Amino acid sequence: MQKLNLKNFLSIAILIISSIQLSAQMNEDLGFLTFSFSPLGSDNIEYRSTDMGGSIPMRIQKGVLISSLNYSFTNIKVDNPNLEYSASELEHIHSLSYALSYIHPLENNWKLLGRGGLMAVSNFSSALTADDLFLNGTLLLIKRLQKEEKLSVLSFGGGYATLAGKPMFFPYINYFKQSSRHWSYNLGFPQAFLRYHFSPHTRLSLNASINGLYANFSKPIVVDVVGLNETAKKLSFRTGFLGIEYQNQLGKYWNLFLKAEYAFWGDYMLEDNFENDIFKQDVSKGLYFTTGMKLNVLRNKTRGTKPRTESN
Repeated sequence: MQKLNLKNFLSIAILIISSIQLSAQMNEDLGFLTFSFSPLGSDNIEYRSTDMGGSIPMRIQKGVLISSLNYSFTNIKVDNPNLEYSASELEHIHSLSYALSYIHPLENNWKLLGRGGLMAVSNFSSALTADDLFLNGTLLLIKRLQKEEKLSVLSFGGGYATLAGKPMFFPYINYFKQSSRHWSYNLGFPQAFLRYHFSPHTRLSLNASINGLYANFSKPIVVDVVGLNETAKKLSFRTGFLGIEYQNQLGKYWNLFLKAEYAFWGDYMLEDNFENDIFKQDVSKGLYFTTGMKLNVLRNKTRGTKPRTESN
Protein backbone atom coordinates (compact mmCIF):
# COMPACT_ATOMS: atom_id res chain seq x y z
CA MET A 1 0.00 0.00 0.00
CA GLN A 2 1.22 3.47 -0.90
CA LYS A 3 0.62 6.65 1.01
CA LEU A 4 -2.24 8.66 -0.42
CA ASN A 5 -1.30 11.79 -2.36
CA LEU A 6 -3.71 14.47 -1.16
CA LYS A 7 -4.01 16.32 -4.46
CA ASN A 8 -4.58 13.14 -6.43
CA PHE A 9 -7.18 11.94 -3.95
CA LEU A 10 -9.16 15.19 -3.83
CA SER A 11 -10.96 14.54 -7.11
CA ILE A 12 -11.94 11.04 -5.97
CA ALA A 13 -13.06 12.33 -2.59
CA ILE A 14 -15.28 14.88 -4.31
CA LEU A 15 -16.91 12.08 -6.26
CA ILE A 16 -17.66 10.19 -3.08
CA ILE A 17 -19.49 13.15 -1.61
CA SER A 18 -21.23 14.06 -4.82
CA SER A 19 -22.49 10.58 -5.45
CA ILE A 20 -23.57 9.06 -2.16
CA GLN A 21 -24.66 10.28 1.25
CA LEU A 22 -25.83 7.28 3.25
CA SER A 23 -26.24 8.54 6.86
CA ALA A 24 -22.72 10.01 6.77
CA GLN A 25 -21.18 6.59 6.43
CA MET A 26 -19.22 7.66 3.38
CA ASN A 27 -17.70 11.11 3.17
CA GLU A 28 -14.38 12.84 2.85
CA ASP A 29 -14.44 14.01 6.46
CA LEU A 30 -11.59 12.48 8.41
CA GLY A 31 -13.66 12.98 11.56
CA PHE A 32 -17.04 14.38 12.60
CA LEU A 33 -19.23 14.95 15.65
CA THR A 34 -22.89 16.01 15.41
CA PHE A 35 -25.83 16.58 17.77
CA SER A 36 -29.50 16.55 16.73
CA PHE A 37 -32.54 17.55 18.77
CA SER A 38 -36.30 17.85 18.29
CA PRO A 39 -38.33 19.23 21.21
CA LEU A 40 -41.45 17.56 22.55
CA GLY A 41 -44.30 18.05 20.07
CA SER A 42 -48.01 17.38 19.87
CA ASP A 43 -47.20 13.68 19.37
CA ASN A 44 -45.47 13.65 22.81
CA ILE A 45 -42.20 12.52 21.19
CA GLU A 46 -38.80 14.05 21.92
CA TYR A 47 -35.88 13.06 19.69
CA ARG A 48 -32.14 13.38 20.42
CA SER A 49 -29.13 11.84 18.70
CA THR A 50 -25.33 12.05 18.80
CA ASP A 51 -23.17 10.86 15.91
CA MET A 52 -19.41 10.56 15.62
CA GLY A 53 -16.95 8.79 13.37
CA GLY A 54 -14.12 9.01 10.90
CA SER A 55 -12.51 7.61 7.77
CA ILE A 56 -9.01 6.60 6.67
CA PRO A 57 -8.22 6.62 2.91
CA MET A 58 -5.39 4.56 1.40
CA ARG A 59 -4.23 4.26 -2.20
CA ILE A 60 -4.01 0.70 -3.54
CA GLN A 61 -2.46 0.55 -7.01
CA LYS A 62 -4.85 2.58 -9.22
CA GLY A 63 -7.72 2.77 -6.74
CA VAL A 64 -8.49 4.16 -3.31
CA LEU A 65 -9.61 2.12 -0.29
CA ILE A 66 -11.56 3.91 2.45
CA SER A 67 -12.11 2.43 5.89
CA SER A 68 -14.86 4.08 7.99
CA LEU A 69 -16.05 3.60 11.57
CA ASN A 70 -19.12 5.40 12.97
CA TYR A 71 -21.04 5.40 16.26
CA SER A 72 -24.41 6.96 17.06
CA PHE A 73 -26.65 7.14 20.11
CA THR A 74 -30.36 7.89 19.68
CA ASN A 75 -32.88 8.73 22.38
CA ILE A 76 -36.57 8.65 21.42
CA LYS A 77 -38.60 9.70 24.45
CA VAL A 78 -42.36 9.15 24.25
CA ASP A 79 -44.18 11.02 27.02
CA ASN A 80 -47.56 9.30 26.90
CA PRO A 81 -48.91 7.38 29.93
CA ASN A 82 -51.57 5.69 27.80
CA LEU A 83 -49.20 3.82 25.50
CA GLU A 84 -49.79 0.15 24.78
CA TYR A 85 -46.13 -0.69 25.47
CA SER A 86 -43.12 0.32 27.58
CA ALA A 87 -41.62 3.36 25.82
CA SER A 88 -38.41 3.23 27.87
CA GLU A 89 -37.03 0.64 25.43
CA LEU A 90 -36.78 3.38 22.77
CA GLU A 91 -34.62 5.68 24.86
CA HIS A 92 -31.23 4.03 24.39
CA ILE A 93 -30.59 2.97 20.78
CA HIS A 94 -26.92 2.43 19.92
CA SER A 95 -25.47 1.98 16.44
CA LEU A 96 -21.90 0.94 15.63
CA SER A 97 -21.00 0.54 11.96
CA TYR A 98 -17.94 -0.31 9.92
CA ALA A 99 -17.71 0.15 6.15
CA LEU A 100 -15.06 -0.59 3.55
CA SER A 101 -15.26 1.31 0.26
CA TYR A 102 -13.21 1.04 -2.91
CA ILE A 103 -13.09 3.46 -5.85
CA HIS A 104 -11.60 2.11 -9.07
CA PRO A 105 -10.91 4.28 -12.15
CA LEU A 106 -12.33 3.13 -15.49
CA GLU A 107 -11.94 4.43 -19.04
CA ASN A 108 -13.31 7.76 -20.30
CA ASN A 109 -13.31 9.39 -16.87
CA TRP A 110 -15.69 6.84 -15.34
CA LYS A 111 -15.17 5.38 -11.87
CA LEU A 112 -16.64 2.36 -10.12
CA LEU A 113 -17.49 2.65 -6.43
CA GLY A 114 -18.19 -0.40 -4.31
CA ARG A 115 -19.03 -0.36 -0.64
CA GLY A 116 -19.87 -2.98 1.96
CA GLY A 117 -20.61 -2.55 5.63
CA LEU A 118 -21.83 -4.15 8.83
CA MET A 119 -23.93 -2.42 11.48
CA ALA A 120 -24.91 -3.39 15.01
CA VAL A 121 -28.07 -1.43 15.94
CA SER A 122 -29.97 -2.19 19.14
CA ASN A 123 -30.93 -0.98 22.60
CA PHE A 124 -28.50 -3.65 23.87
CA SER A 125 -30.50 -4.47 26.98
CA SER A 126 -28.77 -7.86 26.77
CA ALA A 127 -25.74 -9.33 24.98
CA LEU A 128 -25.13 -8.83 21.25
CA THR A 129 -26.90 -11.36 19.02
CA ALA A 130 -27.12 -11.99 15.27
CA ASP A 131 -30.48 -10.15 15.20
CA ASP A 132 -28.66 -6.92 16.12
CA LEU A 133 -26.52 -7.07 12.95
CA PHE A 134 -27.44 -5.57 9.58
CA LEU A 135 -25.55 -5.73 6.29
CA ASN A 136 -25.48 -2.91 3.75
CA GLY A 137 -23.80 -2.31 0.43
CA THR A 138 -23.70 -0.02 -2.59
CA LEU A 139 -22.43 -0.28 -6.17
CA LEU A 140 -22.21 2.89 -8.27
CA LEU A 141 -20.91 4.11 -11.61
CA ILE A 142 -19.67 7.69 -11.48
CA LYS A 143 -18.96 10.09 -14.33
CA ARG A 144 -17.20 13.38 -13.68
CA LEU A 145 -17.69 16.15 -16.24
CA GLN A 146 -15.54 19.28 -16.14
CA LYS A 147 -16.16 22.31 -18.33
CA GLU A 148 -13.73 25.11 -17.55
CA GLU A 149 -14.15 25.60 -13.79
CA LYS A 150 -17.70 24.21 -13.62
CA LEU A 151 -17.81 20.74 -12.11
CA SER A 152 -20.66 18.29 -12.66
CA VAL A 153 -20.92 14.69 -11.49
CA LEU A 154 -23.43 12.02 -12.54
CA SER A 155 -23.73 8.79 -10.56
CA PHE A 156 -26.14 5.88 -10.67
CA GLY A 157 -26.41 2.33 -9.37
CA GLY A 158 -28.10 0.58 -6.49
CA GLY A 159 -27.70 -0.57 -2.95
CA TYR A 160 -29.10 -2.32 0.10
CA ALA A 161 -29.44 -0.38 3.36
CA THR A 162 -31.79 0.77 6.12
CA LEU A 163 -31.81 4.26 4.63
CA ALA A 164 -35.59 4.73 4.77
CA GLY A 165 -36.11 3.06 8.14
CA LYS A 166 -36.31 -0.48 6.74
CA PRO A 167 -33.73 -2.82 5.17
CA MET A 168 -34.40 -2.72 1.44
CA PHE A 169 -32.87 -2.64 -2.03
CA PHE A 170 -33.05 0.73 -3.74
CA PRO A 171 -32.04 2.23 -7.11
CA TYR A 172 -29.72 5.23 -6.96
CA ILE A 173 -29.29 8.20 -9.29
CA ASN A 174 -27.72 11.54 -8.47
CA TYR A 175 -26.56 14.66 -10.29
CA PHE A 176 -24.37 17.39 -8.80
CA LYS A 177 -23.36 20.62 -10.51
CA GLN A 178 -21.30 23.67 -9.60
CA SER A 179 -23.05 26.11 -11.95
CA SER A 180 -20.99 29.17 -11.00
CA ARG A 181 -18.56 30.47 -8.43
CA HIS A 182 -21.39 31.13 -6.01
CA TRP A 183 -24.06 28.54 -6.86
CA SER A 184 -24.20 24.75 -6.77
CA TYR A 185 -27.01 22.21 -6.58
CA ASN A 186 -27.61 18.51 -6.11
CA LEU A 187 -30.55 16.48 -7.44
CA GLY A 188 -31.07 12.95 -6.21
CA PHE A 189 -31.85 10.58 -3.37
CA PRO A 190 -31.57 10.67 -0.37
CA GLN A 191 -30.67 14.38 -0.43
CA ALA A 192 -31.19 17.35 -2.72
CA PHE A 193 -30.00 20.90 -2.14
CA LEU A 194 -29.49 24.37 -3.57
CA ARG A 195 -26.39 26.06 -2.18
CA TYR A 196 -25.00 29.59 -2.21
CA HIS A 197 -21.27 30.11 -1.55
CA PHE A 198 -20.71 33.50 0.10
CA SER A 199 -16.96 32.85 0.08
CA PRO A 200 -14.58 29.87 -0.03
CA HIS A 201 -15.23 29.50 3.72
CA THR A 202 -18.95 30.23 4.15
CA ARG A 203 -22.07 28.84 2.49
CA LEU A 204 -25.82 28.52 2.96
CA SER A 205 -28.00 25.65 1.68
CA LEU A 206 -31.65 24.80 1.23
CA ASN A 207 -31.98 21.03 1.72
CA ALA A 208 -34.51 18.26 1.23
CA SER A 209 -33.72 14.83 2.67
CA ILE A 210 -35.02 11.70 4.36
CA ASN A 211 -33.67 10.01 7.46
CA GLY A 212 -34.30 6.53 8.78
CA LEU A 213 -33.44 4.37 11.78
CA TYR A 214 -33.93 0.62 12.00
CA ALA A 215 -33.00 -1.19 15.22
CA ASN A 216 -33.42 -4.50 17.01
CA PHE A 217 -34.74 -4.86 20.55
CA SER A 218 -32.53 -7.18 22.59
CA LYS A 219 -35.56 -8.24 24.61
CA PRO A 220 -39.01 -8.40 22.98
CA ILE A 221 -41.47 -5.62 23.84
CA VAL A 222 -44.98 -6.67 24.76
CA VAL A 223 -47.58 -4.53 22.96
CA ASP A 224 -51.26 -4.56 23.90
CA VAL A 225 -53.13 -4.74 20.58
CA VAL A 226 -56.90 -4.68 21.10
CA GLY A 227 -56.60 -6.68 24.31
CA LEU A 228 -54.11 -9.17 22.86
CA ASN A 229 -50.42 -9.19 23.72
CA GLU A 230 -48.17 -9.03 20.66
CA THR A 231 -44.36 -9.19 20.71
CA ALA A 232 -42.30 -6.47 18.99
CA LYS A 233 -38.66 -7.09 18.05
CA LYS A 234 -37.82 -4.21 15.69
CA LEU A 235 -38.09 -0.42 15.61
CA SER A 236 -38.53 1.52 12.37
CA PHE A 237 -38.30 5.33 12.58
CA ARG A 238 -38.34 7.56 9.47
CA THR A 239 -38.78 11.25 8.68
CA GLY A 240 -38.73 13.57 5.68
CA PHE A 241 -37.10 17.00 6.03
CA LEU A 242 -36.99 20.43 4.42
CA GLY A 243 -34.42 22.75 5.94
CA ILE A 244 -31.72 25.37 5.84
CA GLU A 245 -28.04 24.79 6.68
CA TYR A 246 -25.15 27.17 7.41
CA GLN A 247 -21.52 26.03 7.17
CA ASN A 248 -18.36 27.92 8.05
CA GLN A 249 -14.68 27.00 8.10
CA LEU A 250 -12.90 27.52 11.43
CA GLY A 251 -9.13 27.54 11.13
CA LYS A 252 -7.39 25.33 8.59
CA TYR A 253 -9.16 22.03 9.07
CA TRP A 254 -12.33 22.47 11.14
CA ASN A 255 -15.78 23.16 9.76
CA LEU A 256 -18.82 24.17 11.80
CA PHE A 257 -22.36 23.58 10.59
CA LEU A 258 -25.77 24.59 11.93
CA LYS A 259 -29.00 23.16 10.54
CA ALA A 260 -32.70 23.84 11.14
CA GLU A 261 -35.13 21.43 9.47
CA TYR A 262 -38.88 21.03 9.29
CA ALA A 263 -40.17 17.45 9.42
CA PHE A 264 -43.07 17.45 6.97
CA TRP A 265 -43.65 13.69 7.29
CA GLY A 266 -42.68 10.89 9.63
CA ASP A 267 -43.73 7.82 11.56
CA TYR A 268 -42.37 5.10 13.78
CA MET A 269 -43.38 1.45 13.90
CA LEU A 270 -42.85 -1.53 16.17
CA GLU A 271 -42.53 -4.77 14.19
CA ASP A 272 -42.35 -8.47 14.86
CA ASN A 273 -39.51 -10.69 13.63
CA PHE A 274 -41.17 -10.94 10.21
CA GLU A 275 -41.36 -7.14 9.77
CA ASN A 276 -45.12 -7.08 10.28
CA ASP A 277 -46.35 -3.84 11.87
CA ILE A 278 -47.68 -4.30 15.41
CA PHE A 279 -47.84 -0.65 16.42
CA LYS A 280 -47.62 2.49 14.28
CA GLN A 281 -47.73 6.17 15.18
CA ASP A 282 -47.35 9.23 12.97
CA VAL A 283 -44.71 11.74 14.02
CA SER A 284 -46.07 15.28 14.21
CA LYS A 285 -44.72 17.99 11.94
CA GLY A 286 -42.10 20.06 13.73
CA LEU A 287 -38.59 21.46 13.88
CA TYR A 288 -35.33 19.51 14.19
CA PHE A 289 -32.04 21.22 15.03
CA THR A 290 -28.57 19.86 14.27
CA THR A 291 -25.10 21.23 14.92
CA GLY A 292 -21.65 19.73 14.66
CA MET A 293 -17.99 19.90 13.69
CA LYS A 294 -16.10 18.22 10.87
CA LEU A 295 -12.36 17.65 10.58
CA ASN A 296 -11.06 17.61 7.03
CA VAL A 297 -7.44 18.02 6.03
CA LEU A 298 -8.10 17.25 2.35
CA ARG A 299 -10.81 19.81 1.79
CA ASN A 300 -9.11 22.81 3.31
CA LYS A 301 -5.57 21.99 2.28
CA THR A 302 -6.49 22.00 -1.38
CA ARG A 303 -9.31 24.51 -1.42
CA GLY A 304 -7.32 27.61 -2.41
CA THR A 305 -9.49 30.60 -3.25
CA LYS A 306 -12.34 28.71 -4.90
CA PRO A 307 -15.57 27.65 -3.23
CA ARG A 308 -15.98 23.98 -2.46
CA THR A 309 -17.50 21.95 -5.24
CA GLU A 310 -18.44 18.78 -3.43
CA SER A 311 -21.96 18.07 -2.31
CA ASN A 312 -21.29 17.57 1.36
